Amino acid sequence: MQDFESFNIRQMQVYAGLCLQRFCSHHRIDDPLIDELIVHLLEILVATDLSSWEHDGTYLAITGRGDPIPEVVSNSLSRDTLSNLRSLMESCVEVGMVDMYGEPTRKPLEFLETCISKLTRSGIPLPAFQPLKKHKKGTDHWGDSISKSDFEELLRAYELALRNA
Repeated sequence: MQDFESFNIRQMQVYAGLCLQRFCSHHRIDDPLIDELIVHLLEILVATDLSSWEHDGTYLAITGRGDPIPEVVSNSLSRDTLSNLRSLMESCVEVGMVDMYGEPTRKPLEFLETCISKLTRSGIPLPAFQPLKKHKKGTDHWGDSISKSDFEELLRAYELALRNA
């Protein structure tokens, strides 16, 4: 496994979002509400105010905190896949939330490891580590935001064409 301990929380959050995107792509889950959540998770890299980023996430139709999965999606998945999707979404969101208003802990890394484990146990290839590693900015545990152009470069590196990104 890669050395994710070198990532700041923003990078961990983005990698978790990439894991969710990979899971959805692998299972052919195509839903605008889930895409909205993925875009939100990735946009932590360009957020200049983390509290506002967190607050914006509370307005999503799917926040990753126990919200119902759209029926069109849940009806098309096996119980096991649906359960894994729910669990993965919750773990993804917790990567960026668990230390939002407290002292730094190992919890973001533990939630990221849960996301990674969900993919590897399902035989889904993990997103590349290097493109995101290149965009580390700042020296504290959260890191600093990156420019919009660097963010767009990162999306291209991962070949992502998400709605609303």
